[in-house]
Amino acid sequence: VFKNLGFNIKLSNHVYDKYGYLSGKDIDRANDLMDMFIDPSVYMILCSRGGYGSMRMLPYLDFNIIKNNPKIFGGFSDITVLLNYITSKCGFTTFHCPMLSSNFNNMYTLKNFLEPLMNDFTSFEISNPNFVPLLSQTNDIVEGNLVGGNLSLICNTLGTPYEIDTMDNILFLEEISEPPYKIDRMLTQLILSGKIKSCSGLILGQFTNCNINDCENDFSLDE
Repeated sequence: VFKNLGFNIKLSNHVYDKYGYLSGKDIDRANDLMDMFIDPSVYMILCSRGGYGSMRMLPYLDFNIIKNNPKIFGGFSDITVLLNYITSKCGFTTFHCPMLSSNFNNMYTLKNFLEPLMNDFTSFEISNPNFVPLLSQTNDIVEGNLVGGNLSLICNTLGTPYEIDTMDNILFLEEISEPPYKIDRMLTQLILSGKIKSCSGLILGQFTNCNINDCENDFSLDE
């Protein structure tokens, strides 16, 4: 898809590596990311997929170098921690967006991926698809920088130097394949840590395959 759109593709050196349940050793994956930021011929860094392992790269990344070489950087799910910390530490916008493993044959996905990236970051509006109705709990207008992503990853960084900054920001959350009691536990953790209270707005995205109940009397996800 990207080649058909006219993009030149550069793969990282260890993109096909395998190390246990990880896609390569931490230091190798971190060095690959640093190489992409340093390379003047690279304008956009798009992660291939989520899963697990991005947190393990954090100690090996030089955020001063990343700050001095700002680029379009995008992904979602496991990439959440990198997106939020790079934006907070390095001061430039990162993109919670489809990855190489996403379905770019879907026109909604392709349009909303390209529009903000190809229009010099001018103002734009993203509308929810018809099959995902947007429900609001308030008529107030809320402003702030958008932060957030995968709920599990956000909670996993609390109490570390890489935890998310929600102060006066709009926090959005998404999750996949976690039962309601775990969603409850993680949201409670965000409440107790003050992250919900300090944000100016809260957006709940899709919680895919999260209505998993082991017992008949379990709470549903909506409850």
